[in-house]
Amino acid sequence: MQAMRSIDVPSLPIALVIQDIARALHTEFSQDCEVYHVELPPAAGKGYIKGISYDNGLGMIFYDCCFSTDVELCFTVNDIHPAKFLYVLEGSVEHAFSNDSTDHMLMANTSAIVASSKKNGHVLRFKADERVLLGSLEVDRKRFIDQIHCSINQADNPLVEVLEDVDANRLFFHEGSISMRIFNHYNDIYSCTASGIRRNLFFIGKCYLLLEEQFAQYKDDIDSTNVVLRKSDTEAILKAIRFLESNLSASPTGEHLARIAGVNENKLQQGFKQLTGGTFHAYLQQLRIKVAAQLLAGTDLSIAEIVFRLGLTNGGYFSRLFKTHFGMSPSEYRKQTRK
Repeated sequence: MQAMRSIDVPSLPIALVIQDIARALHTEFSQDCEVYHVELPPAAGKGYIKGISYDNGLGMIFYDCCFSTDVELCFTVNDIHPAKFLYVLEGSVEHAFSNDSTDHMLMANTSAIVASSKKNGHVLRFKADERVLLGSLEVDRKRFIDQIHCSINQADNPLVEVLEDVDANRLFFHEGSISMRIFNHYNDIYSCTASGIRRNLFFIGKCYLLLEEQFAQYKDDIDSTNVVLRKSDTEAILKAIRFLESNLSASPTGEHLARIAGVNENKLQQGFKQLTGGTFHAYLQQLRIKVAAQLLAGTDLSIAEIVFRLGLTNGGYFSRLFKTHFGMSPSEYRKQTRK
């Protein structure tokens, strides 16, 4: 069994972090405006680590890597470290504070807010041969608070206490489940193909959007309100979608469908909005119209029989709905498709 490879990262800001990692891996780094990028050499694995930071105290480090051996990154700069908002999109990462014996295993779709005390650092551990997609939103709290001091005082959110701890007087750790909005923001970041100033503006915007969503997610965790849609809720929404697809004649209420999915009604509606672009009623309506068109074109069922199969009771309503969607009546559609 190979020993874990330890990489010391004794520098800040993020530009120097990437350079430290490149130096330890005996490879070069590249720079495009404020974005610093290191590609893992074949001997170390495959993938990349890149980072960017801004004068407002915000920055991001992106990990898309698969190391060939167990690796730990030890952030050891002799200074107050940024607060880190970690988001594991794929794989798993272990986090630890350099002055604390507790290890935190972060699995896929997990987030963590980590802030070390005083000048103590962080350790991130990666398993060999496991692809990891990890985003780290880094907040230099003093610089950030100096930039938005007025508005931070007006924020009614317990996360403010963490951000206002500019002297790092206390250690802080909070683990949660990634919200769907945060997951989608990171998907946008990883798929971004822009370069230069356009990419910089895109990343700056995403930093603020991620922090905004993190405020909502953390408050939802602390208050136990359970209203923020999480990535882990996606399977529940898909279960509801599969139910509708298999039960076109059913007309479930929101309460009934939420019970089938195992989520509350608010999350059900949020989930359908995220995954289908509308309400579950609108999605069921679309399904019914699609199946109706197939039955009209491919069977000799009467319109009344089709209406019954779809769980509708009003033929006139069905005809109006169909015409709104296709621009013609059901009977006209059947004639046209059979020419």
